[in-house]
Amino acid sequence: MPATEAYFETLYRGASCDIRDFTNSVQELLGASGAPQKMVTTFLMAARATSVIDSDTHRKLGFSITKTFLFMARKCQELVSALGHDIARLDSHGLQKILHSHFLLQTVPNSDITTIWAEHSLRKVQQMSADECITSIEYLSKLGIHPGKRWVDAWWGQFKKYCEDMSENSLISTLYQLARLDFDAHEKLKFDSGVSPYKERAKELYAYLVEDRILASLDSKTSNQLRSAKMWLKIGEASPASVLPTDDNSSALEKAFLKSMRGLRIVVDGAGICVPALGKRVDLQVLYNRSVFGCEVDGVSHFNFILANGDQEARIAYNPQTQFQSWLTSQALPNVKLLHLPFFLRDKQSGDVQLPWNKIFDGLEGKPPNSYVLHGGGKVKPMSEHKGWTLRDIQI
Repeated sequence: MPATEAYFETLYRGASCDIRDFTNSVQELLGASGAPQKMVTTFLMAARATSVIDSDTHRKLGFSITKTFLFMARKCQELVSALGHDIARLDSHGLQKILHSHFLLQTVPNSDITTIWAEHSLRKVQQMSADECITSIEYLSKLGIHPGKRWVDAWWGQFKKYCEDMSENSLISTLYQLARLDFDAHEKLKFDSGVSPYKERAKELYAYLVEDRILASLDSKTSNQLRSAKMWLKIGEASPASVLPTDDNSSALEKAFLKSMRGLRIVVDGAGICVPALGKRVDLQVLYNRSVFGCEVDGVSHFNFILANGDQEARIAYNPQTQFQSWLTSQALPNVKLLHLPFFLRDKQSGDVQLPWNKIFDGLEGKPPNSYVLHGGGKVKPMSEHKGWTLRDIQI
């Protein structure tokens, strides 16, 4: 099949697909030359189509990483190399599409690609539209990419031009992304509170919101983003507690973990734990030997792929969004030990979960309240020390 935007769009719209045709078309696209804008636009549509391809496999397995998804995640690394010097010919829209493709495929570029992208993007920041200013910071935040203070300052200068015409939802979403980037900078780069470029900009944006905007009628998602940002940045007064829905929206993955715990001296409640301060619920509440644990069951959307860099293997790790929310939840529930349960601990064939739960909770009882991650074999590590798994570790 031809490697055209129209072909990938038909797949995105739900047309049937031969996986070999799809992968061959992507290979053909990356082997083309001379039209950089067309290449990044077409690759972005292929990235969008990936979420539709193999959807039957996704439904059968509940939460899974398909071969097509993994193929495209790896091809993301080749995109900038395929562009070569032609990347300089891209405008801000084309550079945004590179970032958007990585975002859709939950794929963190290696340091060389990040440096190249940031260098060229810095030169084109003044071309950014209002929408690109909003989405670029969202993509960076979800992927945990830090393009440097010069880029952040230039982006902020462009963003401010549009503030007056932006909705409260857009402004608060951006405030939240800046808070999340500030958190990630502390975790990864070990910035002191006065060094990170994100906190300064976030506080400026919050001051603008408080002074010039009415925040009384926000939707629940935006209200929760505002609560989260304020908690991390330590700004403003505490927001009123959120009223949480009572609907049971438990996923098949949550139900599999819940089922595996029952009958083992463990009392487990599928209604979870309410966290009104953040407008959310922890997936499962576990009572064990008079101790209370919260369990978060994490599907594939909670993770990023970290592409190979030098001699390092590609790996999968919790994304900054999940790490940030985990930290916030621990602050809101100071007497609860929070345990994250990754999707790949569920057997791929049977769909069952078989883990030594008594051993796991026995081990957790002696630990201080914090956020923890369950690794294979019943081992538990603090979320702050979690570095991820190689794809070989989790048999992908």
